Amino acid sequence: MIKNILIAPMIGLGMYLPSIANADVLGLFAGYGQWSAGSSGQIADDGRSVDIQDELNLDTDSSNIYYLGLEHPVPLLPNIRLQHTDLAGSGVGTISEELEFNGEIYPVDSEISSDLDLTHTDATLYYQLFDTVLGIDLGVTARKFDGTALLLADDGTGGTIGVNENFP
Repeated sequence: MIKNILIAPMIGLGMYLPSIANADVLGLFAGYGQWSAGSSGQIADDGRSVDIQDELNLDTDSSNIYYLGLEHPVPLLPNIRLQHTDLAGSGVGTISEELEFNGEIYPVDSEISSDLDLTHTDATLYYQLFDTVLGIDLGVTARKFDGTALLLADDGTGGTIGVNENFP
C-alpha cells in the first residue's frame, strides 16, 4: 500500500521535471542585415510607358535592415519583433516617350531625376507554437510606411517640372 502511495507522486514529478528543463526564458535579440533589391517595371499612362531601369536609371542602393525582438515565457502574451528597413533609390535618365505622372507632363527626351523612398517599419506580435528542431510561429505584422516618389525634369525654359508624391 505504501508502495502505491509513492508511485503516483513520482510519476507526477517525472512528468513535471522535463517541462521545467525545457521552459523558455526571457530572451532579447537584435540584428542587422543588408538587402540588395533591384528595381524594374514600367510607369505607364494611357498606353505610353517609361521603363524604370532602362530609361530612368533608377537603381536601389543596398538597404539596411535593423531588428529587435523580445521572447518571454508568459503563455498568454505574444512575443514581439520590431524591424526597420531603409529602402531607397535614385537615378537620372532620359525618357523616349512623353510621360504624364500625377498631373505633370514630361516631354520626350526629358532628362529626369528620380528618387524613390520605400522605407518602412514593421511590428510583429507572435506566438511560438513549436520551439524544437522545427520551429513554428504564428502571428500578425503591422507596417508603418512613409514613402515618397520624386520626378524632376527641366521644362526647357530654365524652370523645372516636378512631382513629389508622398504615400502612406
